Amino acid sequence: MNKEVMKNKGYTLIELIAVMAIIAILLTSYGIGIKWYKSCLNRIDTSYTQDSILIFITNSKHYCREKGSRGYISFDIVDNEMIFFCDGKCRDKFQLPSELSLYGTNLMDNKIHIDNTGFTSDACTIKFKDREGKLHNITLCVGTAYVEIKD
Repeated sequence: MNKEVMKNKGYTLIELIAVMAIIAILLTSYGIGIKWYKSCLNRIDTSYTQDSILIFITNSKHYCREKGSRGYISFDIVDNEMIFFCDGKCRDKFQLPSELSLYGTNLMDNKIHIDNTGFTSDACTIKFKDREGKLHNITLCVGTAYVEIKD
């Protein structure tokens, strides 16, 4: 065999380093993309949950006002859900997304009581944790229809 043909049969060190550098760049950009995606997903789920809790409370108050009946919203931390009861019956439920967790309230019986005019005398803070473990608060003021998200 010819000696010159034998010299060209392998990869040079520079070619191997270049390929490894390209692979490293691709893996790094992939990792950054995944981190950004998870962060965006967490923000979207957190915002969705905050809005959904506010809507759930508002709809429950509206239902009591329309029906002229008393009701309450119960917080089930174990099952990660809020349940609205009126006239002794379960009228509605809101299940938090599985990656978020209902952390609790500062209510003694974990219930927001709603009178027949749609008002509540239970001031409270509803707490839930997001995917990253950050605690989010929603505050409900006494005797008003005012609910505020506090982060």
